[in-house]
Amino acid sequence: MLRLLVYFSTSNLIFYYENKQKQTKTSLLIFCFLFLTFSCQHQPEPEPELKSLNNEDRISSPKSAPSPYTTITKVNGILKFVDNNHIQQALDYLESEYETWNDSFESQWVHLNDNDYNAKADQLSFDEDRPLKNFETSFGHSSLRAKIETQINAWLNNTSLDPNTDPENKTGFDDEFLRTLVNDKSEIQVGNSIYLEKPYYASPGSPPAAILISISGSNSSLLQTIRSKAYLTGADFSPLGGSGLNANGFQTNIVPGASPGFLYGKSTTVGITPYLAVSGGRSCIGWKRNADRFPYGNNKEYKVVASLRNYFFVPRIAAKTVSYEKKPNGKWGKLRTRLVASISGKVYNENCGIPTTIPPRRREKRRSRIRVNINGNYFSVILMIIKAENPYDIDTYHYCNGEEKLWGVFW
Repeated sequence: MLRLLVYFSTSNLIFYYENKQKQTKTSLLIFCFLFLTFSCQHQPEPEPELKSLNNEDRISSPKSAPSPYTTITKVNGILKFVDNNHIQQALDYLESEYETWNDSFESQWVHLNDNDYNAKADQLSFDEDRPLKNFETSFGHSSLRAKIETQINAWLNNTSLDPNTDPENKTGFDDEFLRTLVNDKSEIQVGNSIYLEKPYYASPGSPPAAILISISGSNSSLLQTIRSKAYLTGADFSPLGGSGLNANGFQTNIVPGASPGFLYGKSTTVGITPYLAVSGGRSCIGWKRNADRFPYGNNKEYKVVASLRNYFFVPRIAAKTVSYEKKPNGKWGKLRTRLVASISGKVYNENCGIPTTIPPRRREKRRSRIRVNINGNYFSVILMIIKAENPYDIDTYHYCNGEEKLWGVFW
């Protein structure tokens, strides 16, 4: 059985104390010395308080539970997870390791301004993605994260940034943690299902898109067939009937006559239940991403991203803020500064009828990028849907070094 999704390519706090030690000859002077030492420690001035923001909602420390990495296996060059809960545990563990690593570095240099902080990071060759790379190395795993990171660096190595060629706009795996688990062929296995992303053309000359398909993990011949194709076309999934059965007997979730760019369905048992419901003028959708860039300061930009992704294995909402700066050589690069990303709002169930309030999440760090994720299993939602008539059901807030932007997942 084959299933298909279609969408457009579109801290250890360390403080530094200054204590002057003086030799004394009387116990009174010793007392005074100790008093002054422990009551007059110098601490850096606090960062300016941001407006109307809650404290960060952190995920659990990986030290609090056994590593889920031990039960990950590798088959045909694909990382295999036991089930949906397993991949979610791995994502949470990886994210927590990433946050701990970066928090530890940030806390050592909290007294530095942005210019000195970036210079120090460069001097020490600090790699914010080290935990992700360590994971990849431990499995001998060539990841989609590494592949896209190489493409991003090449994209930044230009005098201007073209949003049409931003590598992050060309994949549905727009989460750095998930991309660490997915291989460089855009494949991942959960249970007995392999999920693959491939370039897709509905018909000759049509706009390029990408598809996320699901096949049986035991069907190695079909896996090799799909791998051998540079891209797929409408002919690979046609003709389509109302049941979503194509000429090859593969089940799909394309709705005949509907436009690509939406997530259409998910397999229940054998049949396909549409995610997209269009009736009585009401439209609902479960797959959308909105991104844009805005200038700030001198030769600086920040990107805001809000996304709703109902992957086969986990529904996921995300907000991301990224900071860029044009370097002295005229090319662009990442810039570490104070960033915030937060999510709030509501989503609907798979029938697009019952609303569920999203538990607000916010993260504030000094990074070149910051991301906050909310998964459906956090509040017992199987699917997360938004309505066309409520364009800002999912609200996101982004802050970059004094600049604020209200954003969201919208049509």
